[in-house]
Amino acid sequence: MNRSKEAEKIQKGVTVWFTGLSGAGKTTLNRLVESELRKNGIRVEALDGDVVRQYLTADLGFSKPDRQKNIERVAFVAKLLTRNDVIVLASFISPYQQMRDYLYTVT
Repeated sequence: MNRSKEAEKIQKGVTVWFTGLSGAGKTTLNRLVESELRKNGIRVEALDGDVVRQYLTADLGFSKPDRQKNIERVAFVAKLLTRNDVIVLASFISPYQQMRDYLYTVT
């Protein structure tokens, strides 16, 4: 089903952040939601921690400062997309409260 031009005009961007431990199902849930949204003609972009680490944050390790920088970069990308009315589905471990609090201020 394709959306009408009018429906396309009213879509607003939003970021949905899936967090949890490794193997908790974040990516699985992300893919299911993404699939349903795409079936309905919704502009959506899925950001997954494993994929992002291969390309956008390959220079970072897993220390606390590197994890924070990883989240900052992803939040920046999510903000750009949502500002352009794309729904962003982000799947990241986000282990520290400080990181999760940061997300509220930027996305």
